[in-house]
Amino acid sequence: MKNDQDDGPLWARAQRDEGAAFAELFDRHRARVYRRALSLVDEHHDADDVTAAVFYELWRKRRSVTLVADSLLPW
Repeated sequence: MKNDQDDGPLWARAQRDEGAAFAELFDRHRARVYRRALSLVDEHHDADDVTAAVFYELWRKRRSVTLVADSLLPW
């Protein structure tokens, strides 16, 4: 499934500490990140933890993460 949405405008806002923009990015990509995590671990609760860790790290490193093809997913 291709990401047809440009994350650039939301990501620029998130990099300026706008939590609402980051929340929208989370809502946009959580399911795909979760599915990938679930393919790597055995338990659903572990996939939840991995997903949370991914987005925590993304927030923590938001000033240094750059988009690839207008999407956060490659990160």
